[in-house]
Amino acid sequence: MQSSRNILVTGFDWYRGKKYIRYYPNPSGLIANMLDGLIIKGYRVRGVELEVSFEKALRELHRLLEKLRPAIIVSLGLSPRTNIPLLEVSSINAYLYRSIRQERYSVVKIIEEGPMVMEAQINVYELYKFLLNKGYSIAVSNTLGTYLCNAVAYTIYYWASMNNAKAIFIHIPPIGDLLLRTKLINEVKPVYNIYSLRDLVLDVIEYSLLEINKAINTN
Repeated sequence: MQSSRNILVTGFDWYRGKKYIRYYPNPSGLIANMLDGLIIKGYRVRGVELEVSFEKALRELHRLLEKLRPAIIVSLGLSPRTNIPLLEVSSINAYLYRSIRQERYSVVKIIEEGPMVMEAQINVYELYKFLLNKGYSIAVSNTLGTYLCNAVAYTIYYWASMNNAKAIFIHIPPIGDLLLRTKLINEVKPVYNIYSLRDLVLDVIEYSLLEINKAINTN
């Protein structure tokens, strides 16, 4: 089915477990909310803050993908000890979770019929160069792990591959109050703020539209 003229930007809410309450606010969710409703060259942005829950986040993500059928998907997650955004190249079809009752870890497939590895559905290297030319400090990465960020990345990469859409997951650094309160400022030299991260996402969308238009003109 043909993608619509929608763009989906997702971030995360903050995890409410006792050990992680200090990771509030989550800048990925703030940026998604900031961009919600924006119109970019005839495309409408839907910005959504996902719950930090494997079941709830993926259920909502699948619902949004099927409802909006976005042409572009940019998903954000927090990486507490990076100071620059990371363009995530690939994801794996595995989610690691801990069974509290059994006190052991188990692995489940994220999408039963999916391959083991999914690549970002965009030319990551060309996107990287595009952003460097815009003046951003940024890196290409393969550090999604096996938890929720990876599950979201795999879901959008798989969906985009099946629906001729563009998709990228970006890990972003802690900023502002979060950086100060966690004392991560002692080990993470701040480079970005909420506005420069927002602008980064807008430029990722700009590049994605260039790829889409290039494909249309080629055909």
